[in-house]
Amino acid sequence: MSVQTMNSAAAGNSIAIFPSPLSGAPSPAIAHVLIDDVVRGWKRQFNIDISSAVAMCPSSVLTRYCCPVSMLEFYHPCTLVADDRVYAALSEFPWYYDEKETCYILEGNAVVTDNKGNKIEFGPGDWVEFEQGLECNWKILKTIRKKYRFG
Repeated sequence: MSVQTMNSAAAGNSIAIFPSPLSGAPSPAIAHVLIDDVVRGWKRQFNIDISSAVAMCPSSVLTRYCCPVSMLEFYHPCTLVADDRVYAALSEFPWYYDEKETCYILEGNAVVTDNKGNKIEFGPGDWVEFEQGLECNWKILKTIRKKYRFG
């Protein structure tokens, strides 16, 4: 894959475009960042050390892009492919529902525990509702795919 540029005639400059590894959609560059800053950010935000995942990156500077389909950010030239320890650490997280979510689970399994210790485990075929104001912790047992609606 190669980085393309798109010229903006009105602004008189060019924007780097790279296909998203998530959707394949052309994605615009947002910023250039130092790998060390990304490693520190992951440590601070998720308490995960990703230094081994970026150790083989050919540059100390990454370009950060945003996938227009998923709105998730990614980096190039290093894709931050991580080992199982990183994914295991990301599979548990706190969550707050500022509005009701209703969802139908298509694939995967998870356990959600509220702040009173009540647990619910769900998987494919389950219909789940999370009430507005719920504070809970998610533990993804197998990657979840769901149809959902807020409100």
